[in-house]
Parts: sequence; C-alpha cells; structure tokens
Amino acid sequence: MKTKKYLFVAAAAALFNLSSCVNDLDVTPLDPSVSTSDRAYSTPESYTQGLLKIYSVWALSGQEGAGKSDIEGLDPGNTALMRCWFTLQEQPTDEMKNAWPDSWCADINGLKWGTTQNEPIEGLYQRCMFIVALTNEFLKNIPNAPAEINQAQYAAEARFCRALAYYTLLDAFGIPPFITEQNYALNPAQLSRPELFGWIENELNEIKSNLPAARQGEYGRADQGVVDALLARMYLNAVVYTGTERYTDCVEACKRVIAGGYSLADNYAEIFMADNGENANVRKEIIFPICFDGLTTQSYGMAAIILGSRSQDEFGEVPAGISAGWDGYRGTPNLVRLFEYANNDKPKAS
Repeated sequence: MKTKKYLFVAAAAALFNLSSCVNDLDVTPLDPSVSTSDRAYSTPESYTQGLLKIYSVWALSGQEGAGKSDIEGLDPGNTALMRCWFTLQEQPTDEMKNAWPDSWCADINGLKWGTTQNEPIEGLYQRCMFIVALTNEFLKNIPNAPAEINQAQYAAEARFCRALAYYTLLDAFGIPPFITEQNYALNPAQLSRPELFGWIENELNEIKSNLPAARQGEYGRADQGVVDALLARMYLNAVVYTGTERYTDCVEACKRVIAGGYSLADNYAEIFMADNGENANVRKEIIFPICFDGLTTQSYGMAAIILGSRSQDEFGEVPAGISAGWDGYRGTPNLVRLFEYANNDKPKAS
C-alpha cells in the first residue's frame, strides 16, 4: 500500500509540474517585430497600417519583398492580384497572348481551363478572399480606434476594398463564398449572382458619404469618384450579372465621375510613365491607381511584368530601365495589321 501511495504522490507531482510548464509557455513574444493579436491594433499608426495592408494586396504578393507570398503555395510573382486580374481579363481575348511554355498559359490562351490548378485563376480567387478576411478583421477592430483616427472614413475605405474584391469575384466566378464581419462561418453561404450584385451596390451607396469628395483624398485611396466609377462598371454589365439592363444608371454614374473633375490626359503616352502619379496632367485621368514604386512597393505584380515581358530584341532599340526581358506578352497578328506603316516599314508579324 505504501508503494501505491508513493506512486500516486509522484504522479500528482508530475501532473502539477506539467501544468506549470504549460503555463510558462503562455508568454508574449519578445521580438517587437512580431505582430500578435494584442499588438495588431494598439496604436493610431497600426490602424493606418492595417487599412493600407488591405489596399496593398492588389500590388504586393507579401510583406517581405517581391519573392515572398502572404498565401502559402502561391507563386509570389505570377499570382500577385493585379497581375492575375490583367491576365484573366486580357490574355483570353484577341488583345494579347502569352508565349511562355507554362501549361496555364496555353489553357488561358485557348480558353480551355478546367478543374486542374491554374495559377492566375487560383491567385485571383485566394487573394480576393484574403482582402475579404483582412477587411472583416479590420472592421471588427475599427470601433476601438483612438480619437485621432477617422473611424467612419477608415471603415468606409475598408468596405470599399471588400466591395471591389467581391465585384472581382462576382465577375470572374459568379457566386463566391459570402463572408462579412457579421456573418463569419466555417461553411459560409453563397449569394446568387443578382443577390451579390445588389449587396455590392448597397454597400457602395452606404459608404459613399463617408469618403472624401472626388480627387480630394490621398492618392491611391478610395474617394467618392472611385465609388461612382465602380458603380458605372457594374451597371454597364448588369444585364450579365442580374439579367436586368442598367444602362441609364451607368450613364448617370459616369456623369458624376466626369463632374468630379476627371478628364483625359493631355498626352496619352505619359499615362504609362513612372511619374504618372506626380504628373498633374496624367492624374486627372487616373481614377483609382494601384500604386507601385521601385523603393517601397517592390513586386513582380504588374509594372515589372509589363516591362519584363518585352522581347529581348526590343531592349537594344527602346530603353526600358531594365537590362533584360522575359518575352511572353505579345499582340496577335490581327492587331498588328490594324495599323499603317510609314517609310515602307513592315510589321514583324504577318
């Protein structure tokens, strides 16, 4: 009996020691660069950082440079969101093709993708849903923001970013999972395409008054002109999304955009120059820029691929600011044939 008593005491002591050890592991990381839940929204700056992170998903693949991705398993270059959107909007059309040997290129060039993994399609879906997740978390925390933060405007900007993500999903996939900060579920519901269209429209109309007037906000962030522009785009295609034409609403939204002070740039070529964000003659045409910068937003997402996709043959003829190209993007022969050539020049495509 004594032996059993001693064994019981020893086991009890071991249990208490184990409990103590587990509690000792419940500590806050000492590294100040590690963002935990109690630090993520703890200062005025953290709310601005959280909002700008939502915007940044269109340009950046991750937090640690061009070669890192926020989402495991996604190529940090090929699946940057703006690049995915460009690929899926342009490459299946007659405007351009991509000559890379990657299997996904042939699928998109030929309009024959299926259920097998396709990087741009998966990247578009996952990164749009990432914006939704970031926004939902931000909206849960914004009511606790200090007085120096304009809670109404910050919340409206985040909701715009989420609405834009859902519009992208509406256009590309039709009926994505529908999740907000108020209806989180492990198995989220799916709205029909007309229902999702209506939700996005209502969301945009609700937030508009809490945003700066057109062209009066910080460059690269949402304002009332951006909301009207997205509404115009939705109304233009409403018959596809809902079965009901909304062309009159589209015209009215476009009139509001124009009344907000937007107009065409004086020099079309300047739109594509690196200083287009500083050029007042260009900025008047740019409604909602996705901001790229060689120092602060390094990415393979869009600016790099547009320059880098040029043919090696072109680099000796037209300076591009980079030393080599990846080939890839090119117009079809029919596009080249649309233009007349002076001095007996002949197009390379035939």
